[in-house]
Amino acid sequence: MKIGKVEISSCPYCEGTDIRYGYQSGDCRLYGASGFLDNQEPIHHLVCAECGAIIFTWVTNPRKYSKTIPERAI
Repeated sequence: MKIGKVEISSCPYCEGTDIRYGYQSGDCRLYGASGFLDNQEPIHHLVCAECGAIIFTWVTNPRKYSKTIPERAI
């Protein structure tokens, strides 16, 4: 399975090859971009169906987030 430049063919924890897709939405969205509704984005996951590990996580539009880390986040 290929997500952008990342190729995933098996789980790094159990070497299982049954990889499933899921996403978080609603209150579990990633915040950080400017704007009220524009700053919410679902978080996508690849999950190993054999051991249950979340093996890869991504957002669709990563460039909309700030390059600087706010003081309050550290």
